[in-house]
Amino acid sequence: MSDIFISYAKEDRVWAESLAQRLRKRGWSVFWDRTIPTGKTWRGVVGKELEDAHCVIVLWSDASISSDWVHEEADDGRQRGILLPVFKENVIPPIGFRHIQAEDLTNWDNKEDSLAFLGLTDDIRHYWHRLFMNVEPQSWRRRASVSLILVMYNRTLNNRGDY
Repeated sequence: MSDIFISYAKEDRVWAESLAQRLRKRGWSVFWDRTIPTGKTWRGVVGKELEDAHCVIVLWSDASISSDWVHEEADDGRQRGILLPVFKENVIPPIGFRHIQAEDLTNWDNKEDSLAFLGLTDDIRHYWHRLFMNVEPQSWRRRASVSLILVMYNRTLNNRGDY
């Protein structure tokens, strides 16, 4: 399961990969369909990852507005209330998505400190806080869980039950 699922057209693969790498550096686990394990089917893995994702980012571009797969993935995110649209290019989103505010990354320079990227990460953080009542990304939750287990174990060893 990933924190973020990125939906994009194959023509936008390099851009999607760059975005995924930047989001991973911020602590989120990210799925994009170039990470299909050997021996698994594309349809099965993508379907499961989409179903389990906490957030769906759709990259709107000339190519993606014509992609049935991107429409289906975006529609899944929209129906579940977890869609965060991003403009990769200056396009009009497909019908059904035009009323949803999108982050404008049309001029993103592929840097983490750019205002456009910082705006997206702020939106993702606000989204997480709003939907999951201050739950942090999956990788941070794991660290917090391990820390809590260690505290409980140490206090048990010291015969203290007050955790």
